[in-house]
Amino acid sequence: MSDLCDARGAAADPPADATASVDVHVDIVAKMVRLWSTNDPPLDSESAVLTDVLESTRVRLGAVDAELAGLKARVQCLEQDRSDLSSLEANVANVLSPLRRVPRDILAEIFDWTLDPTEPAPWELCPCAPLSIATSPWVLTHVSSLWRAVAVASPLMCRK
Repeated sequence: MSDLCDARGAAADPPADATASVDVHVDIVAKMVRLWSTNDPPLDSESAVLTDVLESTRVRLGAVDAELAGLKARVQCLEQDRSDLSSLEANVANVLSPLRRVPRDILAEIFDWTLDPTEPAPWELCPCAPLSIATSPWVLTHVSSLWRAVAVASPLMCRK
């Protein structure tokens, strides 16, 4: 088992005091593997080595858990920063939108082109028909306050 992360550099070297490595000889490793695969009790000499391995493993686990907690907190901070930056980007992009520079009279003309001159207004078919925001020109009033002001003020829009 390696004390270092893989070659991708996922984490820095842990502090020396938290990762005091235990020199385990090949024959001891073979005995530990044998003990893991059986129910045999360890010999007294093996117990001492296993106790050291257990303690150093617990210390290393504690260090890894602490590092993970710090990294998780950092990831949360970065995710919040990303969310804030994304919102800022969207707001600035909206402010710089070319549609904001279209003169009101041109916008009203564009709105007029959205109306179908052959389609009668709903109230012409039935005076009691409810107005629907899903149909033009009413849908235009739900885009922005500028569009609402232009649509409501346009005499061309009033006919529908």
